[in-house]
Amino acid sequence: MKIKKINTLFDKVKKTRKFSNQLFVNFLLLAIIPVLVTSFVSYVICYKAILNNSVSLSHEITNYASQEINRLQIVTNNIAASIQNNPELQVVMRYSDKNSPYNLISNFQINTSLSLIQKSSMPEIAGIYCISNNGGQYQTNTTSVQKKDYSIFSWYKNIISSKDPIWFPPHMNSFVSLSADREFISYGVPFIDYITNLPIGIIIIDIETSTFFDILNNSTWVESNHYYVLDDMDNIIFSSNPDINLDSSLNNSESLENIKNSKYYYSQTLSNSWKIIGVISENKIAKSTLLYLYIFIIIMLIIAIPSTFIISLRRAKQISQPIDMLTRYMLEVENGNYDIKMNIPNTNDEIVTLYHSFEKMVSKSNEYMAEIKYEQKELQKANFKALQAQINPHFLYNTMDTIAWNIRLDEKDKAIAAIMALTKFFRSSLRKGEDIITLQQEMEQISLYLQIQELRYGDMLDYDIEHNPALNNYILPKLILQPIVENAIYHGIKNKEDKGHILITTIDKEDYIIISITDNGIGITPDQLTLLNEMVHDSFSSNTDSAGGYGVKNVSERIKIYFGEDYGLYYMSEYSKYTTVHIKLPKIDKELANNTLKI
Repeated sequence: MKIKKINTLFDKVKKTRKFSNQLFVNFLLLAIIPVLVTSFVSYVICYKAILNNSVSLSHEITNYASQEINRLQIVTNNIAASIQNNPELQVVMRYSDKNSPYNLISNFQINTSLSLIQKSSMPEIAGIYCISNNGGQYQTNTTSVQKKDYSIFSWYKNIISSKDPIWFPPHMNSFVSLSADREFISYGVPFIDYITNLPIGIIIIDIETSTFFDILNNSTWVESNHYYVLDDMDNIIFSSNPDINLDSSLNNSESLENIKNSKYYYSQTLSNSWKIIGVISENKIAKSTLLYLYIFIIIMLIIAIPSTFIISLRRAKQISQPIDMLTRYMLEVENGNYDIKMNIPNTNDEIVTLYHSFEKMVSKSNEYMAEIKYEQKELQKANFKALQAQINPHFLYNTMDTIAWNIRLDEKDKAIAAIMALTKFFRSSLRKGEDIITLQQEMEQISLYLQIQELRYGDMLDYDIEHNPALNNYILPKLILQPIVENAIYHGIKNKEDKGHILITTIDKEDYIIISITDNGIGITPDQLTLLNEMVHDSFSSNTDSAGGYGVKNVSERIKIYFGEDYGLYYMSEYSKYTTVHIKLPKIDKELANNTLKI
């Protein structure tokens, strides 16, 4: 109990080992806390200011971008209307086959007219194309049209059948022009014959995506603000956010959901039913604000901390130095040095009282430790002697009873053989009070024991010993085989109707020895086998209810005490067939034993 109290005291001292550091930290906190509070308030103010500015800027850019894109769309509609009103185009689109009398109007003239319309409108337009139902194809001079039947394409069919203009979202390459790796937004409208009022072809106007969304592309200097353009089906067709993958439909859907769920979300609808959305990222605003906060804290710490640091460090050392010294003394005692001499501080505070109390405790601990060591040694001796006392009288009584019956039956030879074996057995058992013997001596001992048991049981028992003489000089605790063999006889073979047989073998492994004891008795049930193996493996197990449990557990504990947890017993059994006990022992030669074990 006293030792436990000392260990508890050691644990408490360990936890306060850095007492000087704790004092130092406490002093620093008195200086740092006001800085942190000021910083937090500054962070809140800055965050709100930046957020308000970002919201205002997002609204302005979204409104301005929607005005500019609407203007571009209106201009595009006007261009398409002027093309529709061109008399020459009306003629050639109506009679564009080769046999037409209007073939005198050259393609070059038409293309030049379209080029003039392009140049006089706006630079964002990349190309203008007119394609008739009869196969006629006209375009601006700066482009070239692929010669093919476009009427089979879905986009052509959509335009020719639509009453209103169609805006096609960004797509790679033109529908009709030989343009490589360029992205366009296309405007399509049916070309109406003013005589029949029926569509006789289509007009396609290509606008480069980069110029169409030029305003939004140039607004990315504010990292917290992102802008998106949605088509009339709510698909994202433009994003200033690099994390959005427009090629992935799943990503597109998830991104749209996140955009609409955003707390700061502003939308403007364009003239063609597209939408421009401005979204503000609170996380990015928070990160940028935190960056300024970190800079502010660092500046404050550089200015305010040095003087506090020096004063706190000196004062902490003055207070903690006596406690640090007492801690070192306690650690010395914990490591087994009970003869330390302490320099007690010359002060009148509680520390001196603690020094004197610890000094008395160390003195008492020395006395308790000596008593405990003596009691443990005596207890170990008493346990082994108690086991021998249990084995020997029981075994002696049964053997003497067998001898008496041999004499009554006039079987003098058997009686003499039993007496001689019994004499040798007890002479070997009492050998100089040793607890560690060689494997050769243990095998001789168990051989005598089995001879006596064979004389006692007669035809009910026989045995074989297959011993490797190369293992003779390796050591082991005395009397570890007898309890196991006794269990094999009394709990295995004795309950068997047929003749019992015991086989003992010694096996030489590379780094260890195996002694195997096998009997052909009634075996052990699976549940009992599990309990038995748990008992011999767990040093703290109190389960000794299995057959012969106390003696077997004693054998297991003695092996582990001398050789460690890697060695001991292991049971194998099949009920009604056999039981085998494997004893694993280290290879320790008798001549080296005194250097390895205290025997």
